[in-house]
Amino acid sequence: MYKAALSEHPSYSEEGLRIIFVEDVVDDAELVQQELRRSGLAPSLLRVDTEADFLAALQTPADVILCDFSLPDFDGLAALKITREQYPHVPFIFVSGTIGEELAIQALRQGAYDYVLKDNIARLPSSVRRALRESHERAIRRRTEEILFAESTLLSAVFDSAGAVGVMLNAEGRILRFNQAGEKATGYASDDIRGLCFWDIFFPPTQAQNEKERYLSADRSSFPLQFQNQWLTKDGQIRTLLCSVSVLENDHFRTVFILSGIDITQWQEAEEKVYRLSHFDQISGLPNRAVLRDRLEQAALRNDPHAGSVVHILVELNGLARLRDALGAQAGVALAIAIAGRLQAWKPPGPTTIAQYADRVFAVLIEHVKREDVDAVVQHLLRTLEAPYSIPGQEEIHLQPKIGIALYPDDTRSAESLFHFSEVALHRAQNSAYEHTQFYTRSFNQEISARHVLANQLRQAIQRDELVLHYQPQVSLKNGKITGFEALVRWRHPERGLLPPAEFIPLAEESETILALGEWVLRAACRQCKQWQDQGLPPVMIAVNLSAMQFNEKNLRVLVGHVLEESRLDAHHLELELTESVSMDDPEKSIAIMVHLRKLGVTLSIDDFGTGYSNLGYLKRFPVGRLKIDKSFVRDLVDDPHDLAICRSVIALAKSLRLEVIAEGVETINQLKLLHAEGCDKIQGYYFSAAMSAEECTSFLARDVSLPLDTIRRLPYARSLLIVDDEVNILSALKRVLGRSGYQIFTASKVADAFDILSRHHIGVILTDQQMPDMPGTELLEKVRYMFPDTVRIMLTGQASLEAVTQAINQGAIYKFLVKPWDNAQLEAVIHEAFEKFEATLRA
Repeated sequence: MYKAALSEHPSYSEEGLRIIFVEDVVDDAELVQQELRRSGLAPSLLRVDTEADFLAALQTPADVILCDFSLPDFDGLAALKITREQYPHVPFIFVSGTIGEELAIQALRQGAYDYVLKDNIARLPSSVRRALRESHERAIRRRTEEILFAESTLLSAVFDSAGAVGVMLNAEGRILRFNQAGEKATGYASDDIRGLCFWDIFFPPTQAQNEKERYLSADRSSFPLQFQNQWLTKDGQIRTLLCSVSVLENDHFRTVFILSGIDITQWQEAEEKVYRLSHFDQISGLPNRAVLRDRLEQAALRNDPHAGSVVHILVELNGLARLRDALGAQAGVALAIAIAGRLQAWKPPGPTTIAQYADRVFAVLIEHVKREDVDAVVQHLLRTLEAPYSIPGQEEIHLQPKIGIALYPDDTRSAESLFHFSEVALHRAQNSAYEHTQFYTRSFNQEISARHVLANQLRQAIQRDELVLHYQPQVSLKNGKITGFEALVRWRHPERGLLPPAEFIPLAEESETILALGEWVLRAACRQCKQWQDQGLPPVMIAVNLSAMQFNEKNLRVLVGHVLEESRLDAHHLELELTESVSMDDPEKSIAIMVHLRKLGVTLSIDDFGTGYSNLGYLKRFPVGRLKIDKSFVRDLVDDPHDLAICRSVIALAKSLRLEVIAEGVETINQLKLLHAEGCDKIQGYYFSAAMSAEECTSFLARDVSLPLDTIRRLPYARSLLIVDDEVNILSALKRVLGRSGYQIFTASKVADAFDILSRHHIGVILTDQQMPDMPGTELLEKVRYMFPDTVRIMLTGQASLEAVTQAINQGAIYKFLVKPWDNAQLEAVIHEAFEKFEATLRA
């Protein structure tokens, strides 16, 4: 349809243009014609100065109409009204020296395309060209809509005779037409459902909203849509239809959806039966080996080594064959079904396949498993299968699982080889009287063994006092003072030196050593905090992390009370940090635990806030005093609008709930300045200090080391202009032109430098080129829009996609669009106007 319309309106041309100029001053008309010709336009320009002459001139269509605003015997607005009535699609441009701002706005509202002042007549050619291009595009769109309407009419004529189910919907989804095939398939009569909402008739309430969004929320460019769908008939049966949906829009701007569907219910039922017979075990109902191989090949294709390995586990339960022989085939079938059900219930989160590998052998295929987590997964599976089984008519049955494991791509990159290697590992496990699990690779077994050794050494390390605490300062952004420390545990390993917590905390959680470790950290941190107080140092808070296992320990409140009593530390100097995920696992239980802890007088905080899935309804009930913004959001705070938005939201949320906010992982001055400007209360990170020994912290407190706030406060507002362009000569020229206006001018040749300046200074206006090497100007201004919404955004470029710029303007990312080479006076006027706009927001 668009091509048909385009053939009637060939590509845009400036040849043979006819312009009518309503003007009583001959010299002004000649000046306009000279300016148009100088710019490359050579129109036939007809000057008229009376209403009668204007009406006569309109007998021959014009491409553009120019008009002075004030005429001795004629009025510009009257000429505009005549044009709108007779030729509403012809661009009308005022060219005047007397039109004021209010009259100009009135003229634009009544349909004028633009107005050009006679003392800035150099702008007229570009205005005429834009008007001609837009008029050309509108003509094509109008013809396209006419063709679409004609085709819609033709479609309606043949609609009712179609053999497939046919439904026609209006823009709100109400049924306009319903053909005979649809009546036959669904049992609904057309007259009974016409005017009713389509998704309310043929779909249950749980599915109706999704269907509504499919039609009303889909991008129009994605049509026609093809999909398979299930409809409800009048008597409640489910029919499967293969559907196709197209969309029509006529010149009345009414959307019409045309849906056609083929009823494939019986064919699909037959196909599903054949598929299940060939791809699933008939006893357990699990996928068979063919499906498993296909899943493995798919997993191999999408495997990301950084995300982990693909683990293939074979499981055989010793004694299953003997029990089947002793108790009969039916008992064997019941046991097989029970094992399959238990495996399905155990299935870990993430992509996992449970399959019937062979008779009495089951398979588990798990994707994205970290090497260090494989042993924990296998041990959990082992415990699940060791639990006794119950089948009708029999006492509890105990089966001993034997497990063989192979990994992709650690062991092999072939599906068949992986199957073979896991079979070898299973065979080795079957032959061992003591080992229930066996990995194929010797090196991996050695690694697992090493982890077991390290876990045992950790238990001994707690007893031998090989652990040590380091402390990272937490600093107030109100006065720059140290207000507290977070206690972070280290392990002085006798052979490997000082180990960070990432190397042994996961082991502690797996082996339940975390309870003893957490108690040690709590006692040591409280003793140290009290020691600083006894030394006469400024009082500070000490923050201690609680693990999930600690938090759920029933004696936690008693333990905290004993530790405070032993250390003689006032409870209000202790802060316990809970991860967001732990606190939301069972919110009601978490609230009860928190209330007990708060009764002791300790402060509670939510650590790593934003990384979990908090329910705000529960969060407002948590008796916490502080939220900690996770460092993953602080890392790219300066140049990522999403991270800045998250930080702003957390700060705003905390303020509304009267909570303090502390940001972790602050490493740069720019991060610090933005957080300070957004109202963050405290920071913690390498910018101020890494975690230190107790002795170093003592020195910090004794010397009253603080954060110099003068370095992070934004300077008082000045008219600050940021110019972004990768061409040095352009930056110099712009500084030379705009410098005489007294602006404080910053320049950047890279986008990264621009964000650096924006984070450190109160920028009122940003002027950028489009063709930047590291990011298009439209994308830069879109980010600035979200991160610094009051900053006025202007694009100055010689090369830009009209579509991209138009979209950016429509979305509000660009305030003005200027073209290189620029007119100095126009540029200065636009920048001046932009600063007035920015300063108006400051006064609001």
